[in-house]
Amino acid sequence: MIADDIVKFTFSGDPADPIKRHLTGLHSFDHAFETADGKIGMPIGAGYEVYGFESIGKSTWCYSMAGILARQLSTGIHLADLEGFDAGHLKNILLFLGYTGNVKLNHQGKDEDILEKFIDEFINATECGIGVIDSVAAISPIAEKEGEFGGATYGRRAVLMAILSRRLLPTMHPRTVGSEMVYFLSNHWYLKVGGTKYQYQSPGGTVKNFLCSIRIHLKREGRPFPDGSYLLKGIIDKNRYGFPKKEFQVFMKAGVGIHPGLTAMFDAFTLERAKRGKTIKIGDESLGYLKDILTKEWRNDEFFQPFYDALKENKDDSNLS
Repeated sequence: MIADDIVKFTFSGDPADPIKRHLTGLHSFDHAFETADGKIGMPIGAGYEVYGFESIGKSTWCYSMAGILARQLSTGIHLADLEGFDAGHLKNILLFLGYTGNVKLNHQGKDEDILEKFIDEFINATECGIGVIDSVAAISPIAEKEGEFGGATYGRRAVLMAILSRRLLPTMHPRTVGSEMVYFLSNHWYLKVGGTKYQYQSPGGTVKNFLCSIRIHLKREGRPFPDGSYLLKGIIDKNRYGFPKKEFQVFMKAGVGIHPGLTAMFDAFTLERAKRGKTIKIGDESLGYLKDILTKEWRNDEFFQPFYDALKENKDDSNLS
C-alpha cells in the first residue's frame, strides 16, 4: 500500500470534469448507480440502451423516464418513432408526470431520413435535451424494404446503428464537458439465429454496445395486478460510470407508465421500511389496503409522502458528484 501523501500526479491537457449525476426520485434506480465512494444518481450526459422481451413495457419506461428527466431538467424531448407509437398513450404519460414542455417528433419518411433528422436536430438542440429512439429493432434500411428476396441485405441495420452511435457520441460526456443530454435506445431481446435457447441478443450490431455508456435489461416481476399495472425490474448490464449488474425496480401504473409514488412504496417494502400485509403499514400506522391504494389513492401525491420519508431515513441522498 502506497501512502496517500506519496502519490503525486496532475492532469494536463483538456479538462476532465466528473460525470454529472441527477436524482430522479426513484430510490432503487438512483441507488443502482452508486459508486465506490458513495455517490448516487443517474448519470446524465450519457446514452442508454434499454432492452427486453416483446411487450414488457420498454417504450413506456423510456417515455416515462424522458418525461421525468425533461420536467426536472427543464428541457425538451426529441422522439424518433420507428415502431408506431400511440400518441394518446404518450400524452397520458407526460400529463401524469407533470411535463408541459416541447416534444419534437420525427416519424415520417424512410428510416434513414428519420434517423438523419433526429441526429442533426438532437445534436444541435437548444431545447430538446432528452432523446428517445423507439426502437432499434424496428429500423428497416431501404436495402431491406426494397431489396429482392435472397439479396445481400444482412447487417444493414448494424451499419446504420454504427453511424448513429458514432454521430451521437460527441454529444455525450466526456467529449462534451458538462453535457446534460441523455438519449435512450429502446431495443428488443431475442434468440440468436441458429443459437441455443440460452443465446440471446439485442439487434443493431455490437458497435452500439460499446458506444452506449449504460445498458439496461428490463424484465417483468411477478404477475400483473388486476388493473393491468405491474412491476418492472431493471438489471444494469453495463455501467461505464459505476458497477454493473446492479438492480432496480419501478412500478408501472396501467395507462400512465412509471408511478413515482407507488415505486417508492414498493422500494420501501423491499428495504423493510414499510410492511405489506393485510394492510400497508409504516411502523404502527396503517395506510389501507393495497387494492384501494392502487385504485383510489394513486393520483394523490400527498398520500405517498410517508414512503418517500421512510426511504430517506438513515440515508444521505444528497451525495452527488
